[in-house]
Amino acid sequence: MKKNRRRYVILLILSSLFVYTVPGTISAVIFYMLLIMPICSLLYTCFAYGVFKVQQDIDSRHVLKGNSVQLTCAIYNDSPFLFPPMALKLIGSSLLFTQAIKEEMFILVPNSKQTFTYSLHCKYRGAFLLGIDSVMIQDPFKLFALRFRGVEPIKIMVYPHIVAMQIDFLTESQEQHNNWNRLVLQDAYSLSEIRPYQQGDTKKNIHWKISAKMQQWMMKTKKEEIKKKAIILLDTKSLDVPKERQLFLEDYCIELVVGHVKVFLDHWIPTRLLYHDLKHYDLLAVKPKDFSVFYKELAKVKYAMDSSMTSSIQKVITEKRRGDHPGMLHLFTFDLSKDLLSKLIAMNKSDINVCVHYIMDQSQPYEEKEKKYQLVNDMQEKGLIIKHYLP
Repeated sequence: MKKNRRRYVILLILSSLFVYTVPGTISAVIFYMLLIMPICSLLYTCFAYGVFKVQQDIDSRHVLKGNSVQLTCAIYNDSPFLFPPMALKLIGSSLLFTQAIKEEMFILVPNSKQTFTYSLHCKYRGAFLLGIDSVMIQDPFKLFALRFRGVEPIKIMVYPHIVAMQIDFLTESQEQHNNWNRLVLQDAYSLSEIRPYQQGDTKKNIHWKISAKMQQWMMKTKKEEIKKKAIILLDTKSLDVPKERQLFLEDYCIELVVGHVKVFLDHWIPTRLLYHDLKHYDLLAVKPKDFSVFYKELAKVKYAMDSSMTSSIQKVITEKRRGDHPGMLHLFTFDLSKDLLSKLIAMNKSDINVCVHYIMDQSQPYEEKEKKYQLVNDMQEKGLIIKHYLP
């Protein structure tokens, strides 16, 4: 376009010199034709801009990661005139879809339409914008262009895979199960949790002796109830690695979380999800049918370099001090530090069953991996359960 403008300016200067040096009808006609040409071209382009129509559609706004969506874009010319050259630019990243979305160039003849269809294979979970970014109309001489941005992008949601998982404490032997039931029958409050009364508690669980000593209502919680509670704490701090590797690891972590949530809720274990991305998310679910709520939220989780789970850990510790036993704590993270693990060990010693799910990046330097392995071994020796994964 810049080249055409330079050429036009040169021709206009030459034609004006021609009129000046050789006055006459032919030189004047050439000069005025060159002078009027861009004005006529602009008016024609404005007409096309006001008359053309655009439409877009997608076959599904909700898709499972690894599946494809079909995007259809159509440009209409309902007038009896030939339109100048047009270009269609779409929204979409090659990181998110296996098929690259390219810019399309075309010309519309009278009373016609141009349709473009894209089958896009979704590589990563999350909420994405897809569709027409703009339609650009160039004048016939390519001196300037008008860009139309009046099309609202389509929002699609790509959901993570639901991985079938087996969790140790849910697959205990029949002998262990029988011993547990016998213990509960003998003493339903064996190793129970004693905590202050909270609004909504039933009076039949009041521990009268301790209440008399403490001069306040104290409640007793069955060990059976303590065991069957779970908190899933998700660390949303991203890794400083190439973008495609980062997205892959984040999806791997989310799918681990999804698998654990599915197992817990299928066994009617009250499950609480805690994480912090753009907001503090804290939700409790009990029934298997509640899984869809967590599933939708986990599909939208956004990682960030400055994210921290310190506040979430402190929240659990504070609740424990107030007498509310969190049950099992499953933490999912890409990063292990001595400061974090010291807090988790302290929680583990205070009768909170902590399990750390550590996703290790295999692309990190060998020395760094060795340090992490040593840290894992040290913490395991101190009684902390750490499960590490090498995706």
